[in-house]
Amino acid sequence: MMQSSLYTAGLVDGEALDRLEAERKLCVALARKHHLAVFDRVRPRIEGCDDPTRLKAWALATSDLSDSEFLSLLGT
Repeated sequence: MMQSSLYTAGLVDGEALDRLEAERKLCVALARKHHLAVFDRVRPRIEGCDDPTRLKAWALATSDLSDSEFLSLLGT
């Protein structure tokens, strides 16, 4: 059975949105764990980010940075 390119594109877009949401959730969870003192300041920045690559980089950096360094990384 052939699938239309619109259907296939919809699947790809859905997968990209799933990945974006997964990266966001992970980054939020790690920021809460490692940067609770500044979490209220970084959470809106994380939740507003639409770049899964950036979110992944932020998530990986959470355990390596001080609160002030994490704020700086996020541009907050």
